[in-house]
Amino acid sequence: MKKWLFGLLLLPVLAVAVLWVFRNPIVTYGLQRGGEALVGAEVWVEGLEVGPFSLDLAWERLAVADARDPWKNLVETGPCRLRLDGPPLLDGCFVVESLTAKGVVVGAARRVKARVIEGPKRSEQRPERLSLWLQRRLEAGTARFSGFQVEDGGSRDKVFEVMGAADLQTPMHVAMAQATLQKRAAGWKHRLVGRDFQRRIKAISEALKAEDVKGAEGLETLTEMREQAEGLQGELALLKGEIQAERGAVAAEVTRLKQWQGAFQGWAKQDMERAVVMAHLESQGLKRVAETLFSHLLGAKLGPIASQFEGLTALCQGVEEASDREGQRAEFLPWPRLWVKKAVVEVGAGAVRLKGTVTDFSSHHETVGEPFRYILEGSADGDAGHLVVSGEVSCLGGVCRQEGVLRVDEVLFKEVKLAPGIQLTGGDATFQATYLVEEDSPRMISRLNVRGLRVAGEGADLHWLQQALKGSLRRVPGLELQSKMLFQKGEGRWDLSSNVDAYLKVSFDEAVGRETARLKQGVRREVERRLRRYGNLLDEEIGIAQRGLLASMAPLGNELKQAELLLQAFVEAVEKERLKRQQALNEQRMKSMMKLAL
Repeated sequence: MKKWLFGLLLLPVLAVAVLWVFRNPIVTYGLQRGGEALVGAEVWVEGLEVGPFSLDLAWERLAVADARDPWKNLVETGPCRLRLDGPPLLDGCFVVESLTAKGVVVGAARRVKARVIEGPKRSEQRPERLSLWLQRRLEAGTARFSGFQVEDGGSRDKVFEVMGAADLQTPMHVAMAQATLQKRAAGWKHRLVGRDFQRRIKAISEALKAEDVKGAEGLETLTEMREQAEGLQGELALLKGEIQAERGAVAAEVTRLKQWQGAFQGWAKQDMERAVVMAHLESQGLKRVAETLFSHLLGAKLGPIASQFEGLTALCQGVEEASDREGQRAEFLPWPRLWVKKAVVEVGAGAVRLKGTVTDFSSHHETVGEPFRYILEGSADGDAGHLVVSGEVSCLGGVCRQEGVLRVDEVLFKEVKLAPGIQLTGGDATFQATYLVEEDSPRMISRLNVRGLRVAGEGADLHWLQQALKGSLRRVPGLELQSKMLFQKGEGRWDLSSNVDAYLKVSFDEAVGRETARLKQGVRREVERRLRRYGNLLDEEIGIAQRGLLASMAPLGNELKQAELLLQAFVEAVEKERLKRQQALNEQRMKSMMKLAL
């Protein structure tokens, strides 16, 4: 009997001993299964140790997967130590009195897809996130600087493009003028042929040459020749008057021909004006300057920040107790399923190192009565800069409210490639971002101030922008960027502005104005070059017409002169022969009278 009684008493002792010996794997199993039941996804704990005579726990690594995104973890930690409150454990609740955690990371990607537990949360899909929308927007903006390009107004291709669209009328006018000149020149030649000046001069000359003064039969014949010469003199004088009148008409026509040169200047001027009016650049005034120029600079900072704040929201949603889990939540329980009253955490993400406190992290904020709050401080870039992150999150019924603020002071602004051939370097930066969520509609307001900023690089095709940035930064105490983001129902809006927007717009307009002036000057030179050929053609045609008119009158002057000389010689010969014969006749008369007197 005593042996059986001793055996019954020994069984509980052995059970307790077994539990004590295997406490670590037993608690590990219970913690993983309890966590998976709470979050609906895989929970992994490594190196867990349970205090031998207390409710103190410690582990080397903890990973809690996200049921809504199995390729991510809600939270990861490195070495942790915590102390549980005993009474809540009897109701299946984990109330953590104190916790110290190192290497905390929220929303980290997993290498392997997590195992998801069947339950009411599994069918839910997390809505589109602000960080992903921002990432897609930045990736889609690879050609964002096209609006900043100022076309090269001095480019031959651009000048030829304008000339191709310009309809020059001068070549048509010159062709019409050439035809008119040729027609008028031919008309004058036909007119001169109709006046028959050469034939009439030739007839006078031949008439004079046909007379034989010395062979005249008597004085009566010589007298008739003299009278004929007087008639020819009158006819020649009349012909000379007609030729002089015709020569005056030809001179007037030559003067009129020169007026085509003035007309050419008018045509060329009109073509020049039309072509210059068409000489304009496609470059328009700058729009959304800060968004286009600084969106990648600021977006590279805002994206990871938004992702971390989203990770906090996902963490709170992931541990939130489902109202329909095995029936409605037992309202009489004085504790949530998970409640971390206070924790000291160390966060590491890249070069960021933070340390601070977390209070009232729970699976049911309504029971706790306080939202999840956090305040962390550390460095933003190694040992440089002072970083503070603070805020609070409250989730009720699947709807989370969050307000988080991140501020960085006196951090060194590293070199940033702002645009092709343009870098921003040096200076001290101050940055603040506020993340707000109400009813699944996140907003993010941020401000970046950089003092002592310098512009470097060769500028490449954006040389004007490089010079404009240098000039703008000299006018302001420092670069200041202000950003407002709103994300609602999968659609986002980003308003970004800077204190150099106005200066850059003015500089852009000035650069476009300079290039437009270069383009207009190039068009003027090209119009002059092209029309110069037609001007030479017109001058040549005018010269041909003038020479033709003058050449048609030149022989008439010589022939008329020869006819006048021939007529004068004929008159002199007639008069000489007449005197000679009169003298001979007088001598005969004297001889006859002397004979009669004797």
